[in-house]
Amino acid sequence: MTSYDKAAAQHEEPPAYTPAQKRELRLKGVFDPKRVRFVSFCLISIGLFGTALLCVLAIWNYASRDTAWRALATLGVLSAAAVVFTAINEMFGAKLDD
Repeated sequence: MTSYDKAAAQHEEPPAYTPAQKRELRLKGVFDPKRVRFVSFCLISIGLFGTALLCVLAIWNYASRDTAWRALATLGVLSAAAVVFTAINEMFGAKLDD
C-alpha cells in the first residue's frame, strides 16, 4: 500500500461552514405566506385576464366602454387588496427558527 492509498482511505470532507450570526429564519404569517402569495398571484392573474378580455370586447364594440373602465377599476381594487393583504400577513408574522 502506497502513501497515496493511505491518504485516500483516510480522507474526510470538511464540515460545511455555517456562520453563527446567520441562522436560517423562515417567515411565518397569520396564514402560510406561500399560500397567500399563490392565492394573490392567482387572483391578480385571473383579474388581469378578465380585464384584458373585456377591454378587447369594448374595443370591438361587443361591450360598452363603461364596462372596460369598470373592469380596470375592479382590477386595481383587487390587485391593491391582494398586495396589501399579503404585505400585512408577512409583516405581522413572527420570524421563527426551523
